[in-house]
Amino acid sequence: MKTFTLLQIGIISLLLSSTLVQYSGAANAPQYVTQWGSYGLGKLGQFAFPQGIAIDSSGNVYVTDLGNRRVEKFDFNGNFLDTWGTKGSGNGQFEAPTGIAIHENSVYVVDNSQSRIQKFDTTGKFITSWGSQGSGNGQFLLPQGIAVDPSGDVYVADTGNSRIAKFSSDGKFITSIGQSGLGNGQFLSPRAVTADSQGSIYVSDSGNNRIEKFTQDGVFLKTFTAASGSNLKTPLGLSVDSSGNIYIADTGDDRIVKIDRDGNQLVSWGSQGTGADLFDNPRDVTVDSAGNVYVVDSSNNRIQKFGSLSSPMTQSPIPVGNQTSPSPTPTNQTPQNSVPKITNPNDKTPPTITAPADMIIQATGMLTSVSIGQATATDDTTITSITNEAPPKFPLGTSMVTWTATDSGGNIAKAVQKITVIDTTAPTLTAPPNVTIEAKSPDHNSADLGLPSAFDAVVVLSVTNDAPAYFSLGQTIVTWTAKDASGNAATAKQIVTVQDTTPPTIHAPSDITMEAASATNNVADLGNATVTDNGMIQSVTNNAPKVFQIGTTKVTWTTKDASGNSATATQMVKIVDNTPPKLTPPQDIVFDAASMTDNHIPLGNATVTDNGIIQSITNNAPKVFPLGKTIVLWTAEDAAGNISNATQTVDAVDTTAPKITPPKDVKVEATSLTDNTI
Repeated sequence: MKTFTLLQIGIISLLLSSTLVQYSGAANAPQYVTQWGSYGLGKLGQFAFPQGIAIDSSGNVYVTDLGNRRVEKFDFNGNFLDTWGTKGSGNGQFEAPTGIAIHENSVYVVDNSQSRIQKFDTTGKFITSWGSQGSGNGQFLLPQGIAVDPSGDVYVADTGNSRIAKFSSDGKFITSIGQSGLGNGQFLSPRAVTADSQGSIYVSDSGNNRIEKFTQDGVFLKTFTAASGSNLKTPLGLSVDSSGNIYIADTGDDRIVKIDRDGNQLVSWGSQGTGADLFDNPRDVTVDSAGNVYVVDSSNNRIQKFGSLSSPMTQSPIPVGNQTSPSPTPTNQTPQNSVPKITNPNDKTPPTITAPADMIIQATGMLTSVSIGQATATDDTTITSITNEAPPKFPLGTSMVTWTATDSGGNIAKAVQKITVIDTTAPTLTAPPNVTIEAKSPDHNSADLGLPSAFDAVVVLSVTNDAPAYFSLGQTIVTWTAKDASGNAATAKQIVTVQDTTPPTIHAPSDITMEAASATNNVADLGNATVTDNGMIQSVTNNAPKVFQIGTTKVTWTTKDASGNSATATQMVKIVDNTPPKLTPPQDIVFDAASMTDNHIPLGNATVTDNGIIQSITNNAPKVFPLGKTIVLWTAEDAAGNISNATQTVDAVDTTAPKITPPKDVKVEATSLTDNTI
């Protein structure tokens, strides 16, 4: 359906084949005001084949969004307000939401596939539910429409069981109205129901192409069968305004018809198309307190709003009566106002009549032509006529055909033949082509499934699928199911493949510059790469060494997703050495000089530590030291060119007294007692 995901589709096929009739420019057609919605799965304010519509006392609009399995709420201008519901069978979940009705602060929603009614408040809070699949009281078979009368009683169009089921507001079964057939108060595929302010009930009898009116107790009142010279074609949604006028979604002709309470047509508008005032499969209609008309334009996936209607134009009344429509034309039946011709008045013995054998026939449509055979009759005199009251075509179910034989004495005999039309043939269903899409996330991917095609000799009531709201990576098998009015079902498979051919996006951590702690054994905190992907990230790795040496190292980060796609990014790690070595010179030296200028003194060794590699340790000491103090400058340089200096003092001192050797003793002859020169 964009449909889809779903059921929506079924909806389309629900249209019985019919010729489209163009109704253009009705003189007093309502004025187009606005529209909202387009096809979308999982997107707020969009639809996938909307079905039903209802309006609360504040003018807010509620729409059942079949393909998205939810209810959407808008204001009267179409601005999105809220939504509730997901796929499932739990409270507040749906498989195929169709009809919707509001009474006071309660919202009632029909789930066609799950044969149940759910009740909510106007915020979407679940209150209660009732119903299951079956034909018993309180059970449903493919229910469609729903309505609430002024007293709060709930009416459900139980389409598959050809009846209207009535309940209290909390789901207690009260009664059922109608049965399968062509007569007054009978139905062929009732699809919608509504109630007026007086409590009268109106039903769209789609298979008989008419509207039937009942009291709230189920007493048949009248039928409306045609509009402005052309029969209604598969009428669906109904609504009654405050004046008692009835609006009909005449789906087969893609138009809206308005009639008064007596069946006089007031106006009709619309034809098949996508523009304003045009419709494609209008499925429901409702009117607000101001007279504005809202139409569910299902196959166009939108709601159209029209202004209140002006004064009615004169139209031929829709035929109304207590007869069934279409009225069957009896075959071989004596007209009811004719009198049998009696040619033998003395014959008082009735003939003997044998009806043809009962028949069980496979349906070929909503109505099925049946060759019922011929009754046989015998009489003592003459058989003047053999007639029956068979309709030209038979509805689903069992019909009793009464055969009447009349003899020349006017005596009659009757026999009954049972004609049972069954539908045991499943619809034919072709799933849309398989779909392959590129993933946008691991498990939250929307897919346009396309439209299936479904056909049934009678009518396709629903086409649903079990597609999730979102698809995960890989293959998902979507099972489509088409059901007809008899509950026959057909399935078809569609494969949705979500593939991931897009590599991840990776951003390496910022480049790093750090001071070396050693030449080759530096530990760096690289940080973390950031990675995004439309699938699942399988790994994020890098080729960094455990420790880094001084210099620049390129680290390559690599990420891989679950589909094997990969991407890389680089990070530069720069280990720098800006720290000079730590130099400790030998201890100062005090040395006893052996010479004034030529003292050889051992200096010892300086000690050096560095965060890198020591390139050299030097000093400026002379080869020999003079007497006195000499300052020795030590220099250490590492591989990065960082230099440290330190000094050592070398002190050559003289602490040794001179050594003196006197001359040899002298002995001379004195020349004087005191004045001897030697």
